[in-house]
Amino acid sequence: MLQKKSTKLTLLASSLILSSMALQGCIPAVIAVSAAASGAYVAHNRNSPSGIWNDVNLAYDARQQMIKKMPQLEQGRAYNYINFTAYNGALLITGQIANQTYKDQITRIALAVKPRVVYNQLTLGAPQNTSQAIQDSWITTKVKTRMVGKVDPTRVKVVTQNGIVYLLGIITPFEAAAATQVARTTDGVRKVVKVFDYIKQQKLSPEEAKQQL
Repeated sequence: MLQKKSTKLTLLASSLILSSMALQGCIPAVIAVSAAASGAYVAHNRNSPSGIWNDVNLAYDARQQMIKKMPQLEQGRAYNYINFTAYNGALLITGQIANQTYKDQITRIALAVKPRVVYNQLTLGAPQNTSQAIQDSWITTKVKTRMVGKVDPTRVKVVTQNGIVYLLGIITPFEAAAATQVARTTDGVRKVVKVFDYIKQQKLSPEEAKQQL
């Protein structure tokens, strides 16, 4: 019975991952992502299926509350240039906003949905242009691809905004160093910001520990 419940939760989390990626514009509509691929993501991710589900809800709730409580963002659809990414209860906010007052209000709104911590990395200024958005998407793809063979890319969430790469994950210091080095040496990256939760080496399974050598 417990195994069946766990399987259902994993499949639900997988579905939510795909839905959240589509909502955030991370994947074009023409690209089909298989359930097997998302299932593999859940299997390797150190965040639990319920944790992944909670993260999806956290990011969604924060965004919806922002749109509801800040009608001024309707002008020019400014809310489209503000991104919420949740990982293990931490809420990262990236994008562009018109002024500091708006930025502070978004921080308060984010805190109200009860994340573990909020990292408001919004920059003040004009919205990002399409060319830069495409470049950022390409940087994210390159960073994730270059991680293969150095650190499990399913354990590191990569968010790129205006050439700045944000790294999230539940990983060891060894994995963090490897992921950071990959990001820093990727063409087009201006800066790397680490938003990691660290796990001690002793907490790893024997199989995982071998990968750290």
